[in-house]
Amino acid sequence: MSIEHVVAEGEHLAGIAAKHGFPRIEPIWLHPNNAQLKALRKNPNILLAGDRVFIPDRETKQVDAATAQRHSFTAAGGALELHVKINDQAFVAIKGKAVLTTEQGSTDMTQAGEVFEAPLARDVATAKLAFPLAEGKRQRPGITVQPGRLDPVETLSGQQQRLNNLGYFAGFAKTQATDPKKADLQFRWAVEEFQRDHMGFEQVDGVLGPNTLNKLKTVYGC
Repeated sequence: MSIEHVVAEGEHLAGIAAKHGFPRIEPIWLHPNNAQLKALRKNPNILLAGDRVFIPDRETKQVDAATAQRHSFTAAGGALELHVKINDQAFVAIKGKAVLTTEQGSTDMTQAGEVFEAPLARDVATAKLAFPLAEGKRQRPGITVQPGRLDPVETLSGQQQRLNNLGYFAGFAKTQATDPKKADLQFRWAVEEFQRDHMGFEQVDGVLGPNTLNKLKTVYGC
């Protein structure tokens, strides 16, 4: 039976699909009833809490097969991967060994260019990245990530998340409700630092206008 799913904080479409018994996101994302959501968000991996996703009925398929024989059937499944790029304080991509740990266990990540990659279960909410170095060397701190936890860049929370992930502490959405003056000031400082590093001193004004927003999209990648 078709239903409407209201997106909760941190949910992504792959996880929503798995929750409702779909091995792939396409039957949901490409459904005509989700055309408005698709036009609004454009990227199925970036949803906002409160978005409404239409979940259609699952289709069944019958296959003729001879009796008294053994048959093999392969179910189509949508693999999910985590892709992450880690920069040091000089904005240079970290390379070398990286280990991804989730509830399912640990796996070594591969690196394509400057991006670490690893398969990921579709219902994973939190993962930890470690970058082990040779014994005796100063070890890098681990990083906790929330796959799918990225709001649209047009929203304040999405802008804060991207700036925070790039190393510019822009505060958190919850601070906006408890101490808006402090939150606004912290956000402005973060925008100024981002502009200084990526846009030149002459464009530093602490305002995340259209030019800065486009630059944030480019630098972050989405």
